[in-house]
Amino acid sequence: MGLAAMAVDGADWRVLWRVHSPITDAAPLSSSPGPPAPADSGEGSAGAAVAGIERRLTDGPHKVVAATGLVKAPFPLPQRLTRSSMHSSEHEAANTRAWTVYGQHHLRRGTEVADVDRLTWGFWPSGPGAEVLGDLSGRRVLDLGSGLGKFAAYLVREHNAMVDAVESSPTQHERAVARYGSLPGLNLIHADAVEHLKQAEPYDVIYSVHGVAYIDPHRLLPALCNALKPGGRLAFSVLHTNSDGRGPSPSVAPRREVLPLAGGDPLTVQIWTLSPTLWEDLLVDNGLLVDRIYVLDAPDEGNRVSVRLFRAHRRACVSSRRE
Repeated sequence: MGLAAMAVDGADWRVLWRVHSPITDAAPLSSSPGPPAPADSGEGSAGAAVAGIERRLTDGPHKVVAATGLVKAPFPLPQRLTRSSMHSSEHEAANTRAWTVYGQHHLRRGTEVADVDRLTWGFWPSGPGAEVLGDLSGRRVLDLGSGLGKFAAYLVREHNAMVDAVESSPTQHERAVARYGSLPGLNLIHADAVEHLKQAEPYDVIYSVHGVAYIDPHRLLPALCNALKPGGRLAFSVLHTNSDGRGPSPSVAPRREVLPLAGGDPLTVQIWTLSPTLWEDLLVDNGLLVDRIYVLDAPDEGNRVSVRLFRAHRRACVSSRRE
C-alpha cells in the first residue's frame, strides 16, 4: 500500500503490532517464511503474488470508479508497483506490495466484513467518531487510504457526504468496488495518494484512518495541504505505541512493523511512527494548524497499543493587498 489502506478488516484484526528494528533499505517482503516459491506458483514472495494479481486483473474488464463516475474499463497494471510506476518511495512501494497480498488473501478467503455504524479511529469501537470531521452534509470529502471503503460508505449513507475514497492497493480497491461500487455519492479510486492529491479539486474535508503513517510525510503533507480548501479540515489517526510497548520514533524515518493476517503468515509493513510533537511540527511546516490531539488507548488492561488522532485545518488565505 503506497497509500495505505489501514482500514483493517474488523473481522480479522488482532491488535498484535510487533516492532522490528529501524530500517534503512526496503527488504523484499515474503508472505511465508523460508525460500520464496517459484514465480509461477501463485504463492511465496509478495513480488510473485503481486505478479499473479497483475495478470489476473489485466485479463478482463473491471469496474473502476473515477472522479467522472462509475465506468467499466480494462484495468492494466504495471509489471511491478515500483517507485517509477507509482511515484512512491521504496518504503511505500513495499507497503503497497504487502497490502496487495493482504487484499488477495481476503479475496481468496471470501472474507465477510460487516458494514460499520460509526467511524472508528483506533482499533476498537470507542472514542470520538465522525463528529471530529464536523458537518459533512453536501461536503466534498476524501478518505485517504480507504481500503475496503467501509468508513467512506458509512459517511455517504449516514452523513450525506460526497466521498472520494483513494486506495493504492489493486486488490483492496477490487474488494471495495465489489462491495460498494454502486453506492451513489461514493467514488472508489485506485491511485497513489500523493498523485491523486496533486490532481484533485480541493476538498472540504480530508481524513485517514491509519493511512497517513504509511506515506513519507515529506512527500504527503505538501500535497495534502494544497488539496484542502482554505479553512478545510484534516483528521487522521496514527499508531503511537505498539503491543510491545515501543513508543514513537524521535526522527522522521519509517520502521518495520508486523501486520497480522488471519489464516495466513504475518506481513511486514513500514510505517512512520512519530511523536505528536514531530507530527505537529511537520503539519505546521506545511500550512496545517493542529486544533486538537486525541489520546486513544486500548480499553483492555495489559494491551499497550495506543493511537493518536490529530484534528487540524488549513490556514485561511490572507490577502496581501493594502486597502
